[in-house]
Amino acid sequence: MVGSSIYIDEGRTAVKLLAEKRIDPTPLITSRVPLKDAAALGFEALLNNKDGNVKVLLTVP
Repeated sequence: MVGSSIYIDEGRTAVKLLAEKRIDPTPLITSRVPLKDAAALGFEALLNNKDGNVKVLLTVP
């Protein structure tokens, strides 16, 4: 599986800001898809609608 690249300092800063609730990530999450449907719904959504999707959040039960 291929993920997003993230630099060490920026990643730590982002996680800290999220943990402190200083930034709200919800505007970036454009879809929520169950993990079992990741390929069929999540990745296809990103590929077919690049302008309308920022981040697809995979959910687990």
